[in-house]
Amino acid sequence: MNSGAPGGWSSAGPPATKWFDVSKVNGYFRGNPYFGLNTIRLIDQYVQNEPVQEFDKAMHGMLAHIGIVKGQVVRAGRKDGENSGRGRP
Repeated sequence: MNSGAPGGWSSAGPPATKWFDVSKVNGYFRGNPYFGLNTIRLIDQYVQNEPVQEFDKAMHGMLAHIGIVKGQVVRAGRKDGENSGRGRP
């Protein structure tokens, strides 16, 4: 049913936009970005719960520099300004 118009549209133009109301989604969708320690905690949660793929190893190496290591508890935001504090109480 291609009329020859660009993108396969009809001669009337592009199809109407279909909107999806994300405010009705139950779960983890949030429209605003995280800032501060919530970002670190969210990334740590992902690292701890997902299996490490071969192509993820470089990223896991970079995350280790900020204290996010699979199998270890992240302790971000200590009062002394230290970011990870791993291995010491």
